[in-house]
Amino acid sequence: METEEFGEFLKRKRKEKGWTQQRLSNEVGLAASYISHMEKGLRNPTHHTIRKIANALNLSTRDTLQLLQLFPDDFEEEEQTPPHPTLNLDGLTDEDIKEVEKFIELLKIKNLYQSQNKKN
Repeated sequence: METEEFGEFLKRKRKEKGWTQQRLSNEVGLAASYISHMEKGLRNPTHHTIRKIANALNLSTRDTLQLLQLFPDDFEEEEQTPPHPTLNLDGLTDEDIKEVEKFIELLKIKNLYQSQNKKN
């Protein structure tokens, strides 16, 4: 996937499954126009969106991790996730909160990896 752009990769994997953009959009809960924009390279997905797409398309853990690494910190936010209602962040600096968010992201990747291995 090193020479293939994200949009091309997404389109190829979607077509390998025999899905239309509309079918993928229904599976991941995004607008078909957003899928189209990603495939054309006009929009960058968040890590959350990449994980949803990876699960829907049954991508390998390796492919998923490569996709996540394509968009480390400079991705566009298409949705705001409200803070966890029971997570008390009082007394933490902005830097501390960013560290907590990174740790949570690593836990999500670990869980994705484990769920992918259970399927295989």
